[in-house]
Amino acid sequence: MATSSLTFKHTQTDADICQLIWFLITCVTFNGDGQYFTVPSVLPLSYYSTPGYWGDYVCSTWAGKNGADCTVVVKDNGAGTPGYCRNGVGSPGADLQLERVDATVGTDIYDAACWQIALALAASKGLSDSGFSPTRLFTYADNATKRLCPDVKAIRASTDNYLYGYRESISDARLAYSLRLVGNNFWATDPLWGNCRYGHYISFDSSIKDEIGSVTWPDWKPITGENGWAFLIGPLQASYLQSIATLGYVPFEAESIQNALYVLYAFQQMQCEIGAFYYAPGGSDGNTGPIPTGEISVENNFSCLAGLVIFKQVLQTTLSKDNSLTDDDKAKIRSAINLISILIWGGKTPFGQTDGLLQFFQTKAWNAAEGIFYQGGTYNQGIWAPTTEPKAVDVDTWGLTVLGSATIDDWFGAGTAYTLWQNVKDWGSFSHNGQLWGVGYSNADNHSIMSAEWTAGAINAVRCLMVDYQPDSTKFASLQADHDAMMTNILNLRTDKYLAAGFPDGLEAPYFPYVNPPEGHLAFLYASKRYAIPFGWYANPIPSTTSTSWTIYLHYDYNPFQLAGTYTSMDWTAPSYDPTDDSGPWNSGVLTLTVQNNVTDGEIMPSYRKDATTPPVWTPLLTTSIPVNGKAMIQLPANAYAFSVAYHKIDDSSNNWYGACQLSQSQIMRLKNGQMITAIWTNDQGTGTCQI
Repeated sequence: MATSSLTFKHTQTDADICQLIWFLITCVTFNGDGQYFTVPSVLPLSYYSTPGYWGDYVCSTWAGKNGADCTVVVKDNGAGTPGYCRNGVGSPGADLQLERVDATVGTDIYDAACWQIALALAASKGLSDSGFSPTRLFTYADNATKRLCPDVKAIRASTDNYLYGYRESISDARLAYSLRLVGNNFWATDPLWGNCRYGHYISFDSSIKDEIGSVTWPDWKPITGENGWAFLIGPLQASYLQSIATLGYVPFEAESIQNALYVLYAFQQMQCEIGAFYYAPGGSDGNTGPIPTGEISVENNFSCLAGLVIFKQVLQTTLSKDNSLTDDDKAKIRSAINLISILIWGGKTPFGQTDGLLQFFQTKAWNAAEGIFYQGGTYNQGIWAPTTEPKAVDVDTWGLTVLGSATIDDWFGAGTAYTLWQNVKDWGSFSHNGQLWGVGYSNADNHSIMSAEWTAGAINAVRCLMVDYQPDSTKFASLQADHDAMMTNILNLRTDKYLAAGFPDGLEAPYFPYVNPPEGHLAFLYASKRYAIPFGWYANPIPSTTSTSWTIYLHYDYNPFQLAGTYTSMDWTAPSYDPTDDSGPWNSGVLTLTVQNNVTDGEIMPSYRKDATTPPVWTPLLTTSIPVNGKAMIQLPANAYAFSVAYHKIDDSSNNWYGACQLSQSQIMRLKNGQMITAIWTNDQGTGTCQI
């Protein structure tokens, strides 16, 4: 084990892990060739979900017990408008329809990040079987990164309705968040449609003539925590695992680094002055309706802190070892490292002063009265209002893991981290016959449900505690007993053990074949029973990509919140950085600017010249033009020879483009990051100066 001298109890064999990997690369994957939301090749889904589970169990047995109804009449809503959607909203079974569509053909980008780490981790350990090799697993892990590349514009939150930091939208897809749940197409087929046993639940309005059986993709939520996993933790851990043994660093041109560099812009937009990142851009919907203004999820911020540290460490290693770096590459890396330091320890970003993440966790997120972290809260009009109920298990287990017990004890008193775990057990654990089996989701569960994913996260946290509390034999013995009990009993949620475990209100034997993967495949169920989680979604006893992935981390003693998987507490001493340097990752060599279109009745395209060669070669700075009265964000090389804006009159059928305005090299050199360039028509040649 790489992180300490401890040897942890393990309850799965390498043969079991092979069967879990088979599940991850066959039962919860699809081929993205030609799909609207994706890129070609194998991509993950969040769940192994079958029509029988939804039709025979949820729509019949469960619905009968809970007074629910799966019946929907699918209609077109807002046809011909930007808000167009087709679904059963207004019908009794509308929510159940959206849930089963999401679970059947959707991928939460957090789940995809977990999937790619699990595959890369198994590959790095040399795991192979007849049919898969480390090379194949690394290739699949890379696919999850490619799916989020900015040319797959359909899954980026780069439209006007999303206001980052409640300030402005981001029109450049490279800089924007991804949606948290992505599908394999804009049209999603209801899994019950076309099945003679279940089709009676669904009817379509008589006006619908095309795409019968399908609804439009139902989920358009860009969530900060998922983006922390999808752009920082997942891809960078996978790249590190793949490259560290051969190169010793992640190459600068790797898609994992390039994607993360660009999306740092969105993260800095989303950080407020007290140091926390907002839960989602303004204008986003939540799980149960509009998100309150200023909503903050503490768990999301722990994910981002871990991801930012991983990114910083990856960049530092690349800077020191990648001999192919140009001076411009090195400047970009140093600037990004400085920006990450500001986000963590505080300073001035292009969007204002921030206390940094650590200050938020120490002074705002800690609930001293109860010895736990707040689930979240709101920061609105300068006021922080924490949410005290319900309590969340994962915010505490993840917070303990990311900050480390040494830091928590230093901030809040010796033994606080240990007591934190005792408090979580008191209100969030699941026990059977007096023995600890795992944890649920919240204090509102009444100890009635067990989650495989959240139990694995609790085991991960206890391992971190065990490393730091080794000198205290009493506390260590208690922690080891909890760890070993959960390691043994998490197996009760594995598909080959579930029925014999006898979970209260669990899935009955007649329905279990609907959730049992094919022979030779093992998986962990998401939860012990179907249950309305207090945070706005349903847990289902169906095989889960994330639950399965987390148990692979445990098998290989790998903490996904730290690069290389260590369990030791991090040193949070502030590094040497410039808290007043508000340059983003592209300011050294590239300027982030906004271009406003003030050309009357014309669309515009900003471009630049690299040098003075003739004839001049102009390179467009956007892939689509800026519409009348619109604006867009650009990245202009700071050493560009010239900048120009061309315009096209929208009533000109000849599609001719003409010059509007320009900036010379000397004018470009005086620009500052974050400024706005206003494009106006200046003269017949378009050589006049654009407004700055």
